[in-house]
Amino acid sequence: MTEDSRTMTWSRAHGDRLQVRELERLAEYLHLIRTGQRTAWEERRLDPIPTVSVTGDVVLLSPELADTTDPAHDDFRAGNILHQPLAEILGGASRLRYVRDFLTGLDRCETECAFFDFCRGAQAANRYFENGSLHSTETNYCRVSRQALVTALTTLAAQEKGQAA
Repeated sequence: MTEDSRTMTWSRAHGDRLQVRELERLAEYLHLIRTGQRTAWEERRLDPIPTVSVTGDVVLLSPELADTTDPAHDDFRAGNILHQPLAEILGGASRLRYVRDFLTGLDRCETECAFFDFCRGAQAANRYFENGSLHSTETNYCRVSRQALVTALTTLAAQEKGQAA
């Protein structure tokens, strides 16, 4: 039994006392898909997650990119809340190279990855820090927190179906 399978088994027995965020996310996904609410799930494709630093600089996509130095991406600054409204900063997000790179990777994930429907693409900071590129696709974070979870659920369901037969 894999670690994820053990986690699911434990959670099933103790879910009344402790919720596991990743399992709750998977359960919500399955519920929405099964009840014909795919659109509600798909609307979550991209949350810009604006993060404001103490100097007013705004970074999009991942709070972990705040205060990260990378001249090629203008240190991930999308704007400064002290000089322009947040709505205006968000409206100009598509002009930012790092946002475009992330969206390119997101499109590649959707095309190449069997887990995309659930995962919705890797986190921006994980792509950048793990792979050195925002237009990359699969990350270790996704393999461990999304792919392994779905695989474990599939394995458990198959085992339970076999035991019931």
